Amino acid sequence: MEAAITLWGLAVVSLLCILGALCPSYDDNLLQRLGLACVGVASAVLMEHVAKSGRVDPACALLTLGLVLFGAGVVVKVIKYRIVDDIAAAAGRDDEVHP
Repeated sequence: MEAAITLWGLAVVSLLCILGALCPSYDDNLLQRLGLACVGVASAVLMEHVAKSGRVDPACALLTLGLVLFGAGVVVKVIKYRIVDDIAAAAGRDDEVHP
């Protein structure tokens, strides 16, 4: 049961990180993109390890939880600060007060 949950978590991490690294809305620097891509690939490799061993060490479970939270944070950041701002700018909405 624990292994299945960890495998799903790692799959989500891998997908979110790889999509985030390739998403043009995520415009952080190159090192952050490369780090995100490495986390995505490492999560896929860790999935193989968990699937073969059939067990989850506490460190692996905590790492997976941390990575899921990190990936979700990147998604929230992209949606909140990039896509929503782009939509607002395209709609001509301006929150500034002009004299």
